[in-house]
Amino acid sequence: MQQMVNKKLDDLQAMTLAQRLRKLGSEERGIEGKLQKNLGQTIGLLPKDLPPKFEKANSVFAASQTRAEEESKTLQGEISRFFERTKEKNYGQVSQEMAAAKTPEELDKVRGLISENISMEAMRHLGQWSRQFNAWADILEPKPSSAGGAGGGGGGQGNDLANVLMEQLLALLRLRDGELNVRDRTQLLEAQKLDPAIYQDGAGAVYSAQRQLQKKLLQMQMDNPFPPLEDPFSEIYDAMHTVGALLGLPQTDAVTVKAETKSVEVISDVINLINEQIQRGGSSQSSTAEEMAFLLQMMSPESRETSGMTMSRNPGRSTMGGTTQRPAGPLEGAAQGKGPDSRNVNKASGMTENVPTEFREALENYFEALDKEPNR
Repeated sequence: MQQMVNKKLDDLQAMTLAQRLRKLGSEERGIEGKLQKNLGQTIGLLPKDLPPKFEKANSVFAASQTRAEEESKTLQGEISRFFERTKEKNYGQVSQEMAAAKTPEELDKVRGLISENISMEAMRHLGQWSRQFNAWADILEPKPSSAGGAGGGGGGQGNDLANVLMEQLLALLRLRDGELNVRDRTQLLEAQKLDPAIYQDGAGAVYSAQRQLQKKLLQMQMDNPFPPLEDPFSEIYDAMHTVGALLGLPQTDAVTVKAETKSVEVISDVINLINEQIQRGGSSQSSTAEEMAFLLQMMSPESRETSGMTMSRNPGRSTMGGTTQRPAGPLEGAAQGKGPDSRNVNKASGMTENVPTEFREALENYFEALDKEPNR
C-alpha cells in the first residue's frame, strides 16, 4: 500500500507546472537526438528525395513537435491563469517570457524545419528550446521549506490535510478527463448534425454524460471537509452547468465547445492550485493549511477582475448563481430557461458539511427530473 501511495505521489509531482515544462524540454532534446542519429543519411536531401524510411521518421518527429507545440500552448495558458489567480511573481515572470518568446509559434516553425528536412537548423532550435523549458522550470520549481522537519505535533494535522487534498486532486483529475471526453464527443456529434436520427440520439447521450459529471461534482461538494475549496468547486460547477444547459437544447456548435473548454480550464486551474501547494508544502506541515487557504481564496471571483462579474462580495460563501454573468453568447435564447434551476442547485452546492442522506436523495431526484425533461 505504501508503494502505491508513493507511486501516486510521484505521478502527481510529475504533473506540476515545473515538471511539465521539464518534460517538454526532455522531449525537445529527444527529437534533437533522433534527428542527429539520422543526419548522416538525410543531410542535404529534399523531402521528396528522402528514402521512405527517413521520410516516415521525419513525419513522426514533426508529429511529436506538433504535440509539443500544443502542450506548450496549454501550459502557457495555465501558467498565465495561475498567476492571475495567485499573483505569484515567478509564475508571472514565466508567463510573460513565454508570451514574449511566442513559444507555440516558434515551436511550429521548428516543426516546419523538420518537415522540410532542414535538420541542422531544427536541431539548433530544439536544443535552445530544451534549455529554455528547463530554465523556466527552475523558476517555478518549489524551493525547499526553511522549516525543514519542524512542526512536531502539527505533523498529524498536516498529513490529514495532505490526504484530503490528495483525494480531491485525484477526483478532479477524473472529472477533467470526463469533461475532455464530453468535449471530444460534442465535436464529433456536430459533424453528424445532418443526420437527425444520429444527432438526436448522440445529443441525448452526451447531455446525460455531462449530467453525470455534474452529479459527481455535486457529491464532491457535499463531502468536501475543507472550506477553502468551496468557492473553487462552485466556479467549476458554474462552468459545467453552462455546458449542460447548452447540451440540453441540444447545441453542439463552437459556442458549446468554447464553454466546454472553459470548464476544462477551470478544473485545470483548481488542479494546479492544489497540486502546486502539495509539492510546495514539503515537510513543513504547520503552515500548509494557511498557505492553501490563501491560494484557494485567489480562486474567488472578487479576488480578481473578471469580465461581467459585478456581484456583491460575500466572503467565505459560494458566489455561484452567476451563470447569467457569463458572456451573452452561450446563454441566449432557450438556454435562459435554465436560470432558476441553476440558482437552486447553486444554493445547495454551497454547503461544506456532510449533507444528510435524505437531502442527497432529494438532490439526486432533482437531477433525475432534469434528465427526463424533453430537449428543447
